[in-house]
Amino acid sequence: MSASPRLEVKVGLLVLAGLFSVIGMVLAADKVQLERRWEITAFLVDAAGLRVDSPVTLSGIAVGKVIAVSAVPIGELATSPGPIRATLELPVGIDLPADVQAKLSSSGLFGDAFLALAAAPSPTGQIMVKDGSARLVVGPGFLEKAASRAEGLLTAADDLLAPDTRADAKRLVKNAADLAEHAASVAARLDAQGARMEAILTNLEKASADLTTVSAAAAARTGPLLERADRLLTQVEQDGGVILSHAAKASASLEATAARADALLTATTPALTDLARDLAAAASSTRTILTALQTGQGALGQLLMNRDLAGDVHRIAIDAAAAAKMIAEQPSRVVFDAPTAERIEIKARRERELMRRALAEGFAVPAETKPAP
Repeated sequence: MSASPRLEVKVGLLVLAGLFSVIGMVLAADKVQLERRWEITAFLVDAAGLRVDSPVTLSGIAVGKVIAVSAVPIGELATSPGPIRATLELPVGIDLPADVQAKLSSSGLFGDAFLALAAAPSPTGQIMVKDGSARLVVGPGFLEKAASRAEGLLTAADDLLAPDTRADAKRLVKNAADLAEHAASVAARLDAQGARMEAILTNLEKASADLTTVSAAAAARTGPLLERADRLLTQVEQDGGVILSHAAKASASLEATAARADALLTATTPALTDLARDLAAAASSTRTILTALQTGQGALGQLLMNRDLAGDVHRIAIDAAAAAKMIAEQPSRVVFDAPTAERIEIKARRERELMRRALAEGFAVPAETKPAP
């Protein structure tokens, strides 16, 4: 009877020991890892809430966790990619490209931080080594970028609120107002110029219509003129045949006349002798006249012998020819005086003509006449 209670106690203790063992195994299940894992060292500029046991995701799927977060020693900051160092743990079955991208993310605005890996296929096909020497530089997350941009915007806003900036803004607004006023003035001038241009275009359209009318009238008159010219040419051709016929007859008549002239000369030789004497007398009279002309007697002799008088006559003729040409080409110049430039050009042409006549005829050049340019 005494052995039975002892056995019951031993069995009870054995059962309790088994229960405690099962409870211990359950509690230590999270601490004991049966699967092999490998580590990656990641460097961050700011931990931003990242801590031990923070998840590590690959394309949105949790594949590991953070097992250590610490600050880089001061002596290693010069060569370290970042001031914060975190150790990541991933299963050995997870392969990552050598150029995998990592960034710090969070679950919403107030969620826990975690590391997100983006495993795009590597162009080189290389896989990250799993001996614990792998390194990653973690980029800032969306919230960190937004905070940095907001800080930059706030800094820019502070700069805009500075006194110098406000003064510059006032000057800019004033200059813009002045520019707008000047633009309005220019627009008003352009409107006035546009109205003038419209009036000019209207006048041009009227002139074009008048020219069209004149061209049509000229065309209507040109047709009959061409017909008359055609008829005239036809008549000339017809008359040409008649003229040739008359020329042939005239030639025959000339031959007959020449024959009669020979006979007449034979019969009129005494008369020709008398005519010769008369011609000799006429020649004597002509010599007398030429002698009088050479000595400058009479008006014609003065013109022939007095070169100054002849030059004056030539200048009067040149002036008369220039006046006739001006009246024929520009009759309005008789009433309205010519512009200064035109008067200078007319005077220059007159002086050039006088010089040309003087050199060609041997006249004396007047003192007031200078060679034209």
